[in-house]
Amino acid sequence: MLQTGSIIPEVSKLAFGFRSIVIAYLHLVLLAFTTLYLLGYLLWNGFISHHKMAVSALILFTLGVFANEFVLMVQGIASFGYILIPHLNEILVGISLFMFFSLILLLVFFQKGRTL
Repeated sequence: MLQTGSIIPEVSKLAFGFRSIVIAYLHLVLLAFTTLYLLGYLLWNGFISHHKMAVSALILFTLGVFANEFVLMVQGIASFGYILIPHLNEILVGISLFMFFSLILLLVFFQKGRTL
């Protein structure tokens, strides 16, 4: 729907004029849909152990993805009014580290799931 909307010249100028909107869209497609689908597929087919900590790591990663999308959405909406939100990049780094460590925890259970 977003790509179809970019056919309208005013929407296209708006979307491509604000870099944060493009970044949020790419994160939504690649990070949210693709990554969460692949992790769910791995869990469903037994490549990831169904251990309580593995499921907790998946939930933590999912929360990190939604937090990342929320911050990018706020940044995109604020950019329409040329409003600068302080420490936004630091918040995004913190969320990225949170997601990275939850994936490290998940990787431990990925290896255990393959040996069982």
